[in-house]
Amino acid sequence: ESLLKDYDHPSLRMIFDNLQSLTSQLKQIQTYAEFSSDLITVNRVNTNIKKEFLELAEEFKLKAEKKGLEFNYLLPDNDDHYGLDPALLKAAVTNLLNNALKTTNEGKIYLKIEIQMIYPKVANIFFSVKDPGPGMASSQIQQLLNGQVFGNEDKAESNRNNLDIFTARILTERMAGKLSGESELGFGSAFCITLPVFKARGRF
Repeated sequence: ESLLKDYDHPSLRMIFDNLQSLTSQLKQIQTYAEFSSDLITVNRVNTNIKKEFLELAEEFKLKAEKKGLEFNYLLPDNDDHYGLDPALLKAAVTNLLNNALKTTNEGKIYLKIEIQMIYPKVANIFFSVKDPGPGMASSQIQQLLNGQVFGNEDKAESNRNNLDIFTARILTERMAGKLSGESELGFGSAFCITLPVFKARGRF
């Protein structure tokens, strides 16, 4: 009983919380090192965007409904194929959706995929995820993309959310894309992957 009382001492609790935070930061450093290495290879194949992401969108729609949220998505209405790595791309988008789902307690989450042709065989594909969560100051967006730790009183949960965005950024850049974000405190956040691709017929 005395040990329990000692453990509940504010100083010991603070030390324990700091150790948890440090452990989370070390995991982030390890993840960054792994993603920065050559362990991740990009395997571009002929991919139908609509077909590839329909299942993922429906999966997150069910997850959102279980949490009492709405999930709306808009996919390309054509069946064109583009040269990209579907596994890496879905992993990046999944991290953005996971972040939106974890930080949102009410309202609608949006996934929108748009294709913008630049030349006859070259396009930019935009993967946008928007949520009505707590949002953040605009100055914190770059910190989030860089994997810096900040957030609410639940440090462990906040760190996991930060890592979702950071991981999405690393995966996106590995595919020669760019992840951008915007947010306003109290009005939610929006993140967008911009991926340049070639319109393709065969395997890369």
